[in-house]
Parts: sequence; structure tokens; C-alpha cells
Amino acid sequence: MSERIDSEAVERRRARLTRIFADIIDHAQVQCLSRCPYRDSRDLCTAKFGCRNQGPVDAGNGLSSCLCDGELDYRGAWEVEDPDAVLAQWRAETRTTVPSVEGTENPKSRHAATRCRGVRGAWRCNPLRGGPTLTK
Repeated sequence: MSERIDSEAVERRRARLTRIFADIIDHAQVQCLSRCPYRDSRDLCTAKFGCRNQGPVDAGNGLSSCLCDGELDYRGAWEVEDPDAVLAQWRAETRTTVPSVEGTENPKSRHAATRCRGVRGAWRCNPLRGGPTLTK
């Protein structure tokens, strides 16, 4: 039962898996720029709110079909009664407090939201409320 482990074979397999996962990640990064996160693999909408890209309801499972062609910014299609109230709530929820060294809460808070976009295989992220540009 004490078979010898071929370290070169293990390294080849690890490198192959790394390439496979790298390809999956590259594809996901491109796809996430235009594919709605609520669209499932059957092109059905799983959103629990109204969207102008929702089509007829699929009789098999009760979900609307997703009519988004992937060429538009899907985020503008979401319908809410009061967009300003939703934005204010989102901003309030994304504020985080920074604990002080002594373990008490720091009265200063920072806004955790950023705006990111892909630029030639890399990401450029800018905080929505000023601050330095982050590049990955």
C-alpha cells in the first residue's frame, strides 16, 4: 500500500487544474459585465422584483423568461417604486464602522461602495465617495 508519489505527475496535474480554473475565472469576469445575475442557466429570471426584461412566465416552474440579450446594462432595468429611497437605503446599509485600536467603535465611518470596470484584462475601481483609485 505504500505507493511512491510521483511529484512531477502531481505538479503536472496541479498546473492543468490551475489552467482550467483560470479559464473559468476569465470567462466569468467577461460574462459578469453584461449578464444579469438573476438569469439562470435556463434563461429564466429568478429576481423577486419587477424587471422590464422579464418575458412570459414559464408554465413548468412559474418563473418569467429573461429577455435580456446581454448587450445592455441590465441594472437600469430594475423597477422599484421609489429609486431614491432604495438608493438611500443601500447607501445606509453599505456604511461600515471602523473599530478603534482599543476595541471601541470609531465614530468615523467609511463608504464601502466602489464602481469597478474592466480595462484590458484588469479592473479599475474608484470609490463612489472619493479616495484613491484601486487597480487589480
